[in-house]
Amino acid sequence: MEGLCMRAASTVLTLCVTALLFSIYIPIVLGQQPTELIKNGGFETGDFSDWDADSNCKVLRGSYYKYARSGEFYARVGTHSSSGTLSQTCKIPAKSAATLSFWYSVEKGCTLEARLLKSKDGSVVRSWRLTGEAWKSARLDLDLGLANEEVTVEFTGTGHEEVQLIPYRTPYGIIYMRSYDYYYACVDDVSLVSKVVAYEVKITISGLPGDLSTKVLVDGEMKDRAKGEQAILYTFRLGESHAIEVEQSVAGESGVRYYCASNSASFSSDSTQTFTYVKQYFLKVESAFGSCRGEGWYNDGENAGFSIDPTSLPMSGLFGSLGAKYVFDRWGGDLSITSAEGTILVNGPKRVSAIWREDYSQPTIILILSGIFGGSGAFLSIRYARKGKTVRFKQIFKGVTPAKEEAKPTVEPVALPRGPPPEKVSDKAERERYLKRLDELKAQGKISEKVYERLKKKYQIQEKG
Repeated sequence: MEGLCMRAASTVLTLCVTALLFSIYIPIVLGQQPTELIKNGGFETGDFSDWDADSNCKVLRGSYYKYARSGEFYARVGTHSSSGTLSQTCKIPAKSAATLSFWYSVEKGCTLEARLLKSKDGSVVRSWRLTGEAWKSARLDLDLGLANEEVTVEFTGTGHEEVQLIPYRTPYGIIYMRSYDYYYACVDDVSLVSKVVAYEVKITISGLPGDLSTKVLVDGEMKDRAKGEQAILYTFRLGESHAIEVEQSVAGESGVRYYCASNSASFSSDSTQTFTYVKQYFLKVESAFGSCRGEGWYNDGENAGFSIDPTSLPMSGLFGSLGAKYVFDRWGGDLSITSAEGTILVNGPKRVSAIWREDYSQPTIILILSGIFGGSGAFLSIRYARKGKTVRFKQIFKGVTPAKEEAKPTVEPVALPRGPPPEKVSDKAERERYLKRLDELKAQGKISEKVYERLKKKYQIQEKG
């Protein structure tokens, strides 16, 4: 039972798919069937129904004298003495190619000319000068260049009359009788068959002002320029696929453009495509420092966000090393705010500029503190030097010549014991007291090593003397 149900479901599914395929492909196949455009092309109505023919043309029934190419009737173009014209106008359908064919017979001494004309201006697409008594055919294949156009099939011909004198023998002698033979130009089975061989794609441009246009490219090659609200029709052969593209943006006045987000499409069958443009404005975000975000194109009426980062940057040079910096202060231009981030309504071209200020607060504090500590140090140094605490410093910078350095001991003995100079003291104990005092002065740093050695040497020489 279960297997029977599955088979039934499979059969139903197959029938549904088949019906769907028939619904899709049968109209396509039928739409591509040839269509006869010439009416009464074989003249089987027995007259010139659907044709334009002058009085010199006539529909003839086939006979032993001349049989129709097919059927029972054919058309004579002109008389034996005058030309005649026979024509029919019809329209080749859109997306269609066509084939013109006809049969003709041009008897002895006759003329026949066939023409295919464009009805709108009378220009000749093709013409033939036809000869040959037996039925012959002519054929012309027409491409898509004549699709959706009216054409006229026209025949102009002239017959021929031939007179002969035929001798007859009579009891009264030979007499001559005139014999008239008539020859004609004839046509039959005129046909103009059309067949749909192409598809059409209609594109429309929307959103562009009337004074602006966009390039239209087919398979990458520019074909046209289309203005706003303009429609263009393209015809392509069945079985081919083609891509149509328009410019993605079209520039308007300064800071304005028209943008088409979906500016290309591919086609392989009859289609209608609208390319829609949206008006956009440019937001300019500028700054002397840092990195700006938010600059670009925005749709009319859109809120755009923008920002600056970082909001402070160190200066270069000496002040920068001391902490001087540039600090973001506010936004100027079409919007004035103090925050680093903001939004603006874009209803026209806009510009916002970051404004920065210079910050020297940290270098100022450092310089003030440096001045305070430097001044205090200088004051203490001067004061300490006045108290005689910078003897070594003075010795280094006071003089540069040996003579000045040799004169220095004359001021240092002020720290020696009172009494006569060592060289005039004869008492040994007194000399020892002077030497001991010299050692104390040296140890206290009140006399230099050089002075100490010089005085000590002088005392010792005096003692030996």
